[in-house]
Amino acid sequence: MTAGIAKYKESQKQQNIYHKNQHLQTFLVVLQLIGKRYHHNKTTMELEHIPEDNKPEKSHDTEFKLQKSQASLDASKDMLPLDRVKELNRVVALRRSVPKNKDLDGVHSELNWWLKIIWYRYQDPAGELDFEDFLGLPDFNDVPIDFPPIETDSQYGQWLHKHQASEAYNIRLLLATTMALSLNDSLFFALQELTKPRVISSMVGGKVEEKGRRFLPSIQTVLYLLAGADLSNQAKYQLYFRSRADLLHKLGIELTSPNSRYSQSDSNDEWKNLLISLNPNIWQYFLGGNMPLPEENKDLPITKLDTPLTFDDLVLNDETKNALTPLLNYARNGKDFFNDAEASGHFKSGYISLLQGPPGTGKTLIATVIGKEVGLVTYQLELAQVVSKYIGETSKNINKVFEELTRAIDHLKGEPSILFIDEADALIGKRSEVNDSKDRYANFDVSNLLQKIESFPGLIILASNFQQNLDSAIQRRIGATILVPPPEADERTQLWKNYRPANLEYPTDNFARILGEKFRLTGAQINNIMKQVALAVYGTKVKVLDYDLHMEPAIKSELIKFDEVYVRPRDLMNEAQVDEEEYLQQLLWERALPPKWQYNPLYMPRILSQAVVLTEEDIKALVKKVKRRWEGGPYHDIPFKEGIEVVLRDLCAVKNLNWNEIQAKIYQLLEEEKAKSNKEEEQKSSRTVQLVDLSKLKDMGKKKEEKEAAEKEEAPQKKLPKKKLTKEEQAAQEKLRKAAEEKAKKAAAKEEEERKLKKILSPSEAEKFWATPLPQGFAFARKDMVKNMAQIYTLSKWYIIQIVEKAAELAKADESHETKANGDIEIRASHLQGAMDVVAAELGKAKGEKLDRDHFLRQDLKEQRQKEKAKEAKRRDVVPGWKTAPRYWANAVPEGYAYSRRDLSSNLAKFYPNVSVGSMEDILKQATEFIGKDQPPLIAYSEHILKAIEKYGLQ
Repeated sequence: MTAGIAKYKESQKQQNIYHKNQHLQTFLVVLQLIGKRYHHNKTTMELEHIPEDNKPEKSHDTEFKLQKSQASLDASKDMLPLDRVKELNRVVALRRSVPKNKDLDGVHSELNWWLKIIWYRYQDPAGELDFEDFLGLPDFNDVPIDFPPIETDSQYGQWLHKHQASEAYNIRLLLATTMALSLNDSLFFALQELTKPRVISSMVGGKVEEKGRRFLPSIQTVLYLLAGADLSNQAKYQLYFRSRADLLHKLGIELTSPNSRYSQSDSNDEWKNLLISLNPNIWQYFLGGNMPLPEENKDLPITKLDTPLTFDDLVLNDETKNALTPLLNYARNGKDFFNDAEASGHFKSGYISLLQGPPGTGKTLIATVIGKEVGLVTYQLELAQVVSKYIGETSKNINKVFEELTRAIDHLKGEPSILFIDEADALIGKRSEVNDSKDRYANFDVSNLLQKIESFPGLIILASNFQQNLDSAIQRRIGATILVPPPEADERTQLWKNYRPANLEYPTDNFARILGEKFRLTGAQINNIMKQVALAVYGTKVKVLDYDLHMEPAIKSELIKFDEVYVRPRDLMNEAQVDEEEYLQQLLWERALPPKWQYNPLYMPRILSQAVVLTEEDIKALVKKVKRRWEGGPYHDIPFKEGIEVVLRDLCAVKNLNWNEIQAKIYQLLEEEKAKSNKEEEQKSSRTVQLVDLSKLKDMGKKKEEKEAAEKEEAPQKKLPKKKLTKEEQAAQEKLRKAAEEKAKKAAAKEEEERKLKKILSPSEAEKFWATPLPQGFAFARKDMVKNMAQIYTLSKWYIIQIVEKAAELAKADESHETKANGDIEIRASHLQGAMDVVAAELGKAKGEKLDRDHFLRQDLKEQRQKEKAKEAKRRDVVPGWKTAPRYWANAVPEGYAYSRRDLSSNLAKFYPNVSVGSMEDILKQATEFIGKDQPPLIAYSEHILKAIEKYGLQ
C-alpha cells in the first residue's frame, strides 16, 4: 500500500512539471508574437513614409513578411514539420477523375485550391496576410497559386452561377471548407496540427472531436483562412458574411451551435463560433446527383400525399367545388404570375387557404387531388414529429421543413409545392397569456410558424374542425376559407357507388340510392363500411352483397363508433326493388310537399312516380299551384282528383306528354292500390283471437242455462198487473230513454276516441300523425325530425299531442328561437326532448316513479341505451394511474374550451391524484361556469379550476 502511495505522488509530481513546461512554452510563443507584431507595425509605419516609387513590390513584401513570421512556428515543437506536411498535402490532393467526370473535377479543383490556402497558413500560423496575397506563390507542388477556373458545365459551377457567386472567392473558400468536411476528415489534418498550440488554436477556431481524429470547422476557421491573424481584416470578412446570411443559406451552408450536437437546445454562442456544414442534398447535387426531393429526406417531418383519384372524382356539392377555384388558380398559375413583375408587383408570393368541416368529409383528399390536378406535389406536415417537448425544437423542425420546401421551389425555378397542415388548430392555436417561460416559448413557436407560413412561396392548405380555435393572426392571413360539409343524400348515393368494389354488386340497382337516403354518413364512414364488407367477403364466392349478412353489421359498427343509434330502415328491401328513376321521382314528390301538408291519398307520390317523369322544378311548381287552390280551408290535403289531376293535365299539354296514357296509368295504379288495401282490411277483420278452448266455452254456456232454469222453477209464479201510463208520462219516459241512449253513445264514442288516442302507433302511422297537432304559427326545424322521432320512440296519439303542445310552449319561451321565412317559430329537437321529459315526468308522478324520455324508447333501443349508460358509468368510475392521468385531464376539457396553459393537465394530474374520469369532467364543466361571456374560452387554474374544485369538494 505504501509503495502505491509513493507511486501516486511521483506521478503527480511529473504532471506538475509537464504543466509548468507547457505554460512556459505558451508564454514564449506569446512573447515572440508580441515582438513580431511590434516589428510588423514599425515596418508598416516606415513604409507609409516611403515615396510610392520607392516601395517594394508586393511579391517581395510578401516574402519579407513570410521570413519575419517564420520564427513563430519554431515555438511549437508538437506540430509536424513543414516537409512532412508538404508531403501529406501531395498525398491528399485530389486528382482528376478517370474517366473524366465534369462534376467531380469541378469539386476537386476547388478543394485543391483550398488545400493550397491551408498550406500557406500552416507555414505562417500567426501571419496577417490576406488569402489573396498567396497568389503567385508556389504551392506544395511548386506550382504558382491562382484562383481555380469555374467548370461551367459542372453542377457546382452552375450552382455558383445561379447564385451569382462565381467571382466571390471568399464565399467559394467558405463553400470549399464545407465540401471538404462532407468529403473526408483527412483533408483537415493541417488544421488539426494548428490547433495543438493553444494560442494558434484560438485563432483557428473549430472543434476537435474523437480524441483529435476529427476536426469540425466554424466561421472562425474560415475567417482565419481568409485573413490570418489580422483581426481588422477578419472583421471586414465577418461583416461581409453577416450581411449575406440569406445568400449563404440559399447556397446550402448550415450553421449549428457546437453544444446543440450533444443537447436538445441551442446555447447562445457567438456567431463566429458556429460550426459550418453543407446541406447533404446540395453536396449530392455537387457530386453529380439529382437534387433530392423533399420526400426523399427522411429527417423532414413531412409525407408525400398521393391518390389514384382525380378532381372530377371528388364528390362535393357545387358550392364547395366552386369555392376551390382560388386554390386551383394559384396552383396552376402561381409560377407564371409571380414571374411577371408587372402583374404581381404589389403582391406577396404564396397563398394560404383553410378547409373547415367535420372529420371524414374529405379535406385531406381535396388537398391531394388539387396537387394532382395541376401536376404539383402535396406534402402533409406530420404534427407528431414536429412538436417537441424540448424548448426551441418545435421551431427548429418547422424551419427545417419550410427551408427545404423553399429550396426545392427555387431549384425547380419557381414551381410551387403544396403544404397540407391537418388539425391546424393544434399547431396554430390561440396564443395565451404569458405566465411563465413555457407559455412564452409556446407563443414563440406559434409566432415563428406564422412568419414561415406568410413567407412561404407555395400553396398552404390548412384543415381544422374548429376554426374558432385558430389564432386571429393566421385568420387574417387566410386567403380563402372553404366549408366542407357532410355529404347530402345525392352525394352519399354517389359515394356508395364509388366505393363498391368492381367484383361485387348490390342486391338491386337502386340499393346505393336507398343507402344514401337512409343513413347520414360521411365519405370516410362509407369508405370504412365498404372496406369491412369487402374484407368480410374476400376469398368467398359472394358476388352479390346481402344487407342483413354483410352490410348491416358494418353499418351498425360504424354508427356505434360515433355514439349514434342504429335504427333499421323500414321496408328497405321493398324500396330497393323499385327502379332508381322511379324512386328519385318519388323523392322529388315527397320533398316538394310543404310543411303541415299531406297528399290525399298518402301513397300518391308512389303512384305518380310510376306514371310520369317530371323535373324537380316542374313538380315543385305543380304542388305549389295545387296548394294555392286549397289554402285557407280546414284541411291541409293536396288531393289528386280536384287538384293534381287538373294541373298535371295542363302541364302535360305544355310538355307535349300523352295525357291519356298517363291518366290511364294513374287510375290503374290507384285501383290496384285500393284493391290491395281492401284485401288487407278483409284479412284483418277475418282474424279471431281464441283465448279459451271452444269446448270449454260451450260447457260454461250450458251450465249457465241450467242455473237460470232452476231459478225460474223456484221463484213463485205471480203475475203482477201492468200499470197504464199517461201520454205525459210516456213522453217523459221516452225523453229519458233517448237522453240515456245519447249519453251512452257519447261515452262510447269518447271511450273509443281515448282508446284510439292511447293506442301505440306504428312508425309509419306516427310519422303521418306528428304534424297534425302542430299549433298554428309553429313548424318543425327540419323535415326529417318527425321521421326520426317516429322511428326512435313508441308513442300514442295522446302522448304526441301533449308533447307537441309542450314543445311549442318551450320553443315560444326560448329567447334564442329561430323563425322560418313565413314567420313560423321553429321547434327544434331540444324542444321536443324537453317536452318528452315533462310528459314522462307527469306520467311517472302518477305511477310513483321517476321517468324521463327514455321511457318512450323502442324496446331494443331502450336495452341498448341501458347498456350504454352502464358503459358510461363504468368509464366515469375509472381512476387513471399517474402515467395516464395527464391525458385524461387533457381529454376532459369540454368542447369549445381549452386550457390557458399547455402544462395544466400535467399539473392537475400531479396535484390531484386518484381522481376518477367522471370527477375530472364534472370539475372542468363546473370551471367553465366561472368564465364570463366576454372572456376567451380558456380555463385557468386559479380563476376557474380551483373554485370548481372547492365547490366540488375535492381535497
